[in-house]
Amino acid sequence: MKYLITSNEISLSVNKLSIIILLFSSCLSTECKVQNSTPDNLNFEKMTSILTDMYYMQAALETLPSSIKDSLVFKAKSEILIKYGISDTTYLSALAFYNTNPKALSKLEKAVEENLRDKITADSILHEKNQTLKDSVLDKVH
Repeated sequence: MKYLITSNEISLSVNKLSIIILLFSSCLSTECKVQNSTPDNLNFEKMTSILTDMYYMQAALETLPSSIKDSLVFKAKSEILIKYGISDTTYLSALAFYNTNPKALSKLEKAVEENLRDKITADSILHEKNQTLKDSVLDKVH
């Protein structure tokens, strides 16, 4: 069985390799490095709360058409960061720290998951109480 590689395929491979080398060298030239800690004003608890709010918001908007959802998600993310007094740069810096520290990321994911579970449970209870209240009001009207 013969494998033929065309000059176009070689050209594409060389182009991809060139891009990778360019990105790597630009990363080195701008002193890209693994972060050893989160930004001072974004501790673990605050990051957990921010991500909990962001994931919860994204889930709430998931059923909307993408043309509407994308702009709402962008606006909501900005509002969440403002709520916690965090700049986009600080938030991205913290994400970079967690993405390069698997143990810290795992701990963060577990905390966010627990927060989301608690928030969903609380919302379910509230919804159930509101539904019960509506039903009791409707029973009194009839």
